Amino acid sequence: MDRNKELVELKRENEKLQKSLNSLKEQYNCLETEFVNLQTEYSENIIIQSMNEMKTRYDIMIKTTVPTYKFTLLNEKYNKLVKNYSGCSVLVDYIIKLIQKSERDIVNRKDILLKAELELITIKEILEDSIK
Repeated sequence: MDRNKELVELKRENEKLQKSLNSLKEQYNCLETEFVNLQTEYSENIIIQSMNEMKTRYDIMIKTTVPTYKFTLLNEKYNKLVKNYSGCSVLVDYIIKLIQKSERDIVNRKDILLKAELELITIKEILEDSIK
């Protein structure tokens, strides 16, 4: 009988151990599933964070740069404007020289020509100042 008792006890103990083993296996499976889920979430979070960083960099780049076509248009307008101012300055110089030449020819209208020359010199200075 003693032997039977021992066998019964061993069976009970074995059943308890089997239950514990099953419980541990279930916990292990749950932990493994949770681990996989956490890895997936971590991967997704890294992707989202990377996308956010890229968006931030893009926004900074957009704020600090000018599109090429706008720069080209503005540069062309600026160059045309400088050429026009330079052309006006050369034209005024030419008119002044013509007035000085005509001074020699026409003595009576010297006052009118001097006034016109002074006005043209003033216009030339204004144009040169606006170029700078």
